[in-house]
Amino acid sequence: MAEEGQDKFTVYLDGQEGHRGNVLLHSFASKLNRLALVLGKLERAYLGVGTRQTDFEITEVAKVNPTSVTLRAVPHVLNYNPRPAFQWSMTQIRKVGDGDAPDERVTADIADDLCKLATLESAGGYKAFWINGYAEKVLFDEQYQERAARLVAQRKRDLASDRWHEGTSLGSIVGV
Repeated sequence: MAEEGQDKFTVYLDGQEGHRGNVLLHSFASKLNRLALVLGKLERAYLGVGTRQTDFEITEVAKVNPTSVTLRAVPHVLNYNPRPAFQWSMTQIRKVGDGDAPDERVTADIADDLCKLATLESAGGYKAFWINGYAEKVLFDEQYQERAARLVAQRKRDLASDRWHEGTSLGSIVGV
């Protein structure tokens, strides 16, 4: 289907010393779930569709600190190539991390999910969280969270300026 590495990435969580370098299950499951949610939303934004077209299969798991899971994008529907949407999604995630402007299809809702993805949800569950593979390493840390939060604010400002608002109209409306 795809050239090696063009449809794969690895998720890493660095464990805490208090747990002998291990990552707590709820932290690991939460991060994987949030990442799948973000990738699904990005794919739907890229394609302009309402349902996901891609699944992710586990191709490798390692419990040598950091704990890692390698995933491959595979079709959820028949005759679909997930690679273009997957690569675009990973590029958008990287752009937010670099502080660059992502595509306009990355909405405030998606940016908010990226912000949550970078949030340390519970102290002691893990030390660091990052992904790499198709794209260069993306560290979901405080800096990523700040950049995603700025993107959320910018997208909301852009959306607000495009909406109608209450006001006073001068003139008249003539109709038949």
